[in-house]
Amino acid sequence: MMKNHLLLVALLVLIIVPGIAATRYLASSSQALIPLTDRAIACVEDGDWAAAERFAGDLREGWDERKDAWALLMMHEEIHELEQSIARIEQLIATKDRPGALAELQVVRLLLGHVGEKQRLSLINIL
Repeated sequence: MMKNHLLLVALLVLIIVPGIAATRYLASSSQALIPLTDRAIACVEDGDWAAAERFAGDLREGWDERKDAWALLMMHEEIHELEQSIARIEQLIATKDRPGALAELQVVRLLLGHVGEKQRLSLINIL
């Protein structure tokens, strides 16, 4: 009987610990990309298109480093939405479309901010 309880506890730990680690990874890696969007926003607002392009490139690079790992941990629709938004940002900045670039940068910032929250185990996410 005691062996069954220990086995159950061990299985729960094997399920819960990787889940917590995955949630923390998503939260921290998404938070690392947010400052790049903030800097790009500031550059677009200031009309510094060369700097905005650099930060958009850094955002793309950071995203490319993370997207494969994220694909294992979250919904593919969310990954696809981020991928599309980052591609739009690059084009909007390249064409110096200030309103479009600002709007799309805010979308990416919002999506990145919600990554950790969406994956966190909570009563709201369960219901």
